[in-house]
Amino acid sequence: MNIDDLTLREIKELKSLFNESPSFNKSNHPMLGKRCLIRTYSAGVHIGDVVYINPENSMEVKLENSIRLWKWEDGGLSYLLLLIMVSKEEG
Repeated sequence: MNIDDLTLREIKELKSLFNESPSFNKSNHPMLGKRCLIRTYSAGVHIGDVVYINPENSMEVKLENSIRLWKWEDGGLSYLLLLIMVSKEEG
């Protein structure tokens, strides 16, 4: 197959192979499409818009417009809990 000889139809077919599956957007999980705070085991704490939830176990999510709020390092969890407690006392 020569890439220069592809028809528009073949290009669209190839593109569809790399798009997410139809079930990707049809999940009816209650958190899909919502802004969520995610605490992971090893990647830290993130906040973002949930665009994918693994339908097999709900433990794998994909976020868009996300930022990392915390990266786990020595004493990271203790410090994060301290920040949460202080912000509750102030607010």
